[in-house]
Amino acid sequence: MKYLILLCAAAVIFPSSAISDVADWDLYISQSKINKIVAEGDSLWCATDGGIMLFNLADSVFTSYFDGLELRSSNIEAVVADENNNIWAGFRSHGIARIRNIDTNPKVNWYTEEYDLINDGVTCLAYVDDEIYYGTVTGIGKFVEEMPSDEITLTDSLAGSYICDILAVNDTILWVAGSKGVSRFNRITFDYDCFPIGIAFSLCSFNGNLYCATGSSIQRFEVDQWIPVGFPSGPGSYPLISVASGGGELYCLTSERLYHWDSSLLIWQSVDAAGMSDFFYTEYKIWGGVILRALEVDNLGNPWIGGYSIRMPGRGVNLCSYDGNGWITMNPGGLSSNIIRQVDMDPEGGVWASTTHYGVCYNSGNDKWLSYVDSLSYSRYNIAIICFNDYISS
Repeated sequence: MKYLILLCAAAVIFPSSAISDVADWDLYISQSKINKIVAEGDSLWCATDGGIMLFNLADSVFTSYFDGLELRSSNIEAVVADENNNIWAGFRSHGIARIRNIDTNPKVNWYTEEYDLINDGVTCLAYVDDEIYYGTVTGIGKFVEEMPSDEITLTDSLAGSYICDILAVNDTILWVAGSKGVSRFNRITFDYDCFPIGIAFSLCSFNGNLYCATGSSIQRFEVDQWIPVGFPSGPGSYPLISVASGGGELYCLTSERLYHWDSSLLIWQSVDAAGMSDFFYTEYKIWGGVILRALEVDNLGNPWIGGYSIRMPGRGVNLCSYDGNGWITMNPGGLSSNIIRQVDMDPEGGVWASTTHYGVCYNSGNDKWLSYVDSLSYSRYNIAIICFNDYISS
């Protein structure tokens, strides 16, 4: 949020002569820095540093959710939709927001420690049999009739634990990954088991088996125990971040590489690492300094990833995928950075914005921004921008 006030003041799209007539601010934020991706049918819900982003796989249309919702932060760690089309968003330090009628007449309810949330540092969300489970930096809880509550046994057993992921393989059995390893909980009988396999980051189901990403290996659950299966090796193989499946395919993500599970050879194979490096350089002029942190696989088996630049932490790398032939990026058409240094208007009413780290951007008056990312724009600090005589100086 530290740059939110600056952005509010900077990214308003209307002529200066009309300022006194405008009742509301229009807010434009970069959603390229993706923290988590959740697939639901043809939709990819993305929790980003610029609010909630929805990508429709069927028509490649982006929908951004932040402006007009009066959310307390743009930094969202988790997002999930329930059967009533309510959107639940978890924040790094502001608790949870439930958003009703997000596309028509949004109504936002907030849940924080002040109102019985376990912790305001929310890490993950899951929708299970009409209930919302949430993980935090100090434990796990759920919502009963849309109010924060404890889950008998599970909440007590994981008190003080950092929760990384929650997975329901059915309406009865709940799996939780976190600092204590992987826990199994029966929602009907309240039976609880903990498997101390190290810090567990991510869970998924593939071909009838449960898989988990830990700090040092991918493991599969068999006959009431976790056993290591093949794991990535070589440059870029650690640390592991996530494991995900979809469309009959299994992938895992490290901070530097994407890997595909070859079921015939029983090995993890790197997915075009050289092409990824070339892709990031071509798109963003980033020389190998990308940290990957989000992974999801759609119903066709295509992997989707998100990350950010380690050299320029304010810059993400948009929503990326590998289609079997090469890497593609799906640009939501937003600002290239949340950190705005200065803006100026051209005679036609368009707005030019100069960002601190990545690019000079232009908006002609609609929701789509154009980014200019030549060598000048990729300078570390674009301090000022001015429009005069149809020329832009930065």
